[in-house]
Amino acid sequence: MSHINSRLEKPYILSNEVYRLILEIDSYSKSLQILKRNFIGMNLNKARVIILSTSSAGRMDNIQLNNKEVKRLYYKKNSHNCVLKSKDDKAVYSYMNILEKIFVEFNNMSIQESTILQIHKDALMFSVQDFSLLGNYRKNINLMDKADGNSQNAKADLVSQQMLELINWFNWANKKYNSSLVIANFIFEFLSIQPFQEGNIRMSMLLTHLMLLKVGHFFSLINSYENLIEKYQQQYQDALEQSQKNLKTDQENIQPWVMFFLTILREQAQKSIEFYEKHNCHEIGLSNKQEIIFKCFKDNQKEYLTRKNILEETKLNHRTVEASLKKLFTLELITRWGAGRGVRYKYNVID
Repeated sequence: MSHINSRLEKPYILSNEVYRLILEIDSYSKSLQILKRNFIGMNLNKARVIILSTSSAGRMDNIQLNNKEVKRLYYKKNSHNCVLKSKDDKAVYSYMNILEKIFVEFNNMSIQESTILQIHKDALMFSVQDFSLLGNYRKNINLMDKADGNSQNAKADLVSQQMLELINWFNWANKKYNSSLVIANFIFEFLSIQPFQEGNIRMSMLLTHLMLLKVGHFFSLINSYENLIEKYQQQYQDALEQSQKNLKTDQENIQPWVMFFLTILREQAQKSIEFYEKHNCHEIGLSNKQEIIFKCFKDNQKEYLTRKNILEETKLNHRTVEASLKKLFTLELITRWGAGRGVRYKYNVID
């Protein structure tokens, strides 16, 4: 067992409070996995979470854009007239783009060094002046985070080695221990190493999203993690500092961080359940006829359906079917393949 493995084994002597938090998180998560199958607003809600998360991440990084400005940028970002005028615009644009990518493509993103470096490159692409920093660990800079000049951060020449050990440990431990606990430990170690010259806090939040989704904690798609970190920013700093105080010594104790992180996940999961219970089909704006058409896709999730299939099954008129398909596609409830008379539609599975 490597040095990092032996160090990271220590937190798994669980207190009753930690164990209770883990059970609650897992319980909420399992409930949500069942509920989300019938939550047709899941895709639409992704935009809301991306906007809230990007806004909170920006404010914690002293970016002066409010929620409305971030929302405006989000809905303009894929258009030809999207102009990034300021440094803040560019930072927000980068963050929301990679967060959206994680939400859509997490199934195809593994927890590997290449993935982490690519996320860093994408997250800071439009917000750094020195492009050599993108997707590269810090090499010549030893970060100092204390007034006396002492630091718990890894020395620059050890960053690559420590990150590789941490990534290998995560993939090993995630098969052996509770995933929420493993993620808590990974994020703590990541923030202690501070592997990049810029963007470590942003990276820690993006990696939290990716890891939560990879292990099936879909509350990351419904309630904003960054928003909760912003809400409890002082507690976040306190828990991190307390846990880093005796890092890599015999007195090392990361319980303050573990408790804080798991408490955040518990609240995130709980609020996601509450959000689901509050919102239903009608609040998204589907008419009765649109719900009938959407039910065809839900009942045939693995099949492609044509306009003709829908017309025959629902007995609705052509104009109603055409308008309904357009709305369902706009809400990302169905996907579309082909064009013209050969166009086909399919239920958009949320995984």
